[in-house]
Amino acid sequence: MNTTSNQCKVLVLILFLLSIALPSMIRAESEILSLAGFDKSRIEAMFPIQNEDSISEIVKLVDRMNRLQPETLKKDLKQESTKLEPGDITSFDGRIEKVQRIPIPAKLAEFIEIRELKQLTLAVSEVERESVIVIVADLAKDAQAGDRVSGFGVTLQGNASEDVPVSAIAAARIQWFPAAPTSVGWKLLADQDVNLADIAGVASRNRQPLTSADTELFYAMLAASDELRRKPNSDVPAPMPIEPVDLLKDPKPYTCQWIRMNAEVVQLTRIAVNEPHRQNQLGSDHYFQIDAMGDLGKVKVKIDPAEGSGGEPAIFQNRYPISIVCKTLPEFLQNKLAERGETDAIVADVVVLVEVDAFFFRLWSYPTEYMRQFGGGDQFGPLLIASDMKSLEGIEPVPESRWIGWAAGIAMGIFIFGMALWSFFNGQRDREVQKQRKQREADQIEFPQ
Repeated sequence: MNTTSNQCKVLVLILFLLSIALPSMIRAESEILSLAGFDKSRIEAMFPIQNEDSISEIVKLVDRMNRLQPETLKKDLKQESTKLEPGDITSFDGRIEKVQRIPIPAKLAEFIEIRELKQLTLAVSEVERESVIVIVADLAKDAQAGDRVSGFGVTLQGNASEDVPVSAIAAARIQWFPAAPTSVGWKLLADQDVNLADIAGVASRNRQPLTSADTELFYAMLAASDELRRKPNSDVPAPMPIEPVDLLKDPKPYTCQWIRMNAEVVQLTRIAVNEPHRQNQLGSDHYFQIDAMGDLGKVKVKIDPAEGSGGEPAIFQNRYPISIVCKTLPEFLQNKLAERGETDAIVADVVVLVEVDAFFFRLWSYPTEYMRQFGGGDQFGPLLIASDMKSLEGIEPVPESRWIGWAAGIAMGIFIFGMALWSFFNGQRDREVQKQRKQREADQIEFPQ
């Protein structure tokens, strides 16, 4: 009994000593990074950069952070601390003063996708002229001095200054807000505080299915487009007139461009948004999908079948499917639904010619029954994020084009593209809104984990 009692006393003493020691030992460390082997002493030895070993260690740390979901690190964010130590998670926001390249050692190239690091000198205090060093792997190709960047990362070196308590940070993916955007669309989005760092990645995925990498920019643009809708017309520059064939031929230069296009609306779908983070971002628990047809003029579009299928190419002429999303339906479409008693309908067939002012997201691809008839392969089409829409109801389409458009639309079954979404952050799939009705197949926009 005495032996057991003594053992208990020793255990209590050990726990008491640990309760005193551990806070000072791990106070400055992110729990998730500590578990991955990046403790305070290891992080402290990374900076200043002195040799290849220092670079290798920072590359490994940045690579590790890039593999984590943002909320995983943000939960350890120290917002109130006036003195930061190596290992603390901290945020930053400043303007680029200088960019330096740091090539990574060749021995790491085989194991890590990162090919070089960027060392940014950021001005974070205009009054005191304070600056911070930020080391990051992903920086927009067009980023330059004067651009604003923000984000969060791991403190490499603290600072004695109370105004700027950190002097060096290894950052996860950062947000980019160009000081002089190269297009009207980019400027409109940057003015709405939309992070443009993902534009190059989105542009590189034309004709591919939507992925989790598209999610953040998609929702940010959807929210910004609705805010833009509320501005006086005099404050919004005129969009670039464009035809569907321009986007189909060479979509990359038009990524996030502010465009205007005529189309014929065919169907409306109300898309549920269940993830709380996205609801807060949109200020709504839903948005709308508008399926439409655009005029191809005299151009024919050919889509090759899946490789090895032996099928014939699918040919499209006269008209082509276009996918449009918007947070709020324009008033004339709301009135049409009200007249038919379908205000709360999840899916409604509405046919009307419209003029759309929107941002072009990218060409996205999706399987359809029509393409399966030609040996498989995916259909692809423009995805527009609309801000404004005007009715052209008094203008009738050419009868032949109208018939061909409807025939192609029914055959392809592409009129529902947004039935379900994969949450980018917590991986929970939004519920399926409702299966398509009236002999049309329900396609889905999906943002996989």
